Amino acid sequence: MVSVFRSFYCTLSQYYPGYCLWITNIHQKIYLHYPLDIIMINKEIMLLERDEIDNYLSKLDGWKQIGNNHIAKEIEFKDFMEAVTFINKVAEISEKLNHHPDIFLHNYKNVRIETFTHEIDGLSANDFLLAEEIDKINI
Repeated sequence: MVSVFRSFYCTLSQYYPGYCLWITNIHQKIYLHYPLDIIMINKEIMLLERDEIDNYLSKLDGWKQIGNNHIAKEIEFKDFMEAVTFINKVAEISEKLNHHPDIFLHNYKNVRIETFTHEIDGLSANDFLLAEEIDKINI
């Protein structure tokens, strides 16, 4: 999947062998992307404009905007345990990003993920970063 965010790549192999650094700058928010770790540096959160939301959504698989301030995705798994495994992986990613979605398990094998940024009661780049990371989960 093409990253939702404009990024540039530089290697840190001279300092940290085997590690790569991705720096993303969206609305003065800078993220460091390490293997399995993403750290938000600047906590300034800005509400996204309509055209930005549409652009980010077009790059995600199966995510839809709900109202003016949420995005959501519905996923059906083969059974209950696969759904729970997925939920646990979402929880791990959410903790690393410090951005927590609403997670609904229903009909024993269906999961609905909804996310928005509570501080601004709307959508920020953090929601789309979270959605992108959730889409990378393999069960």
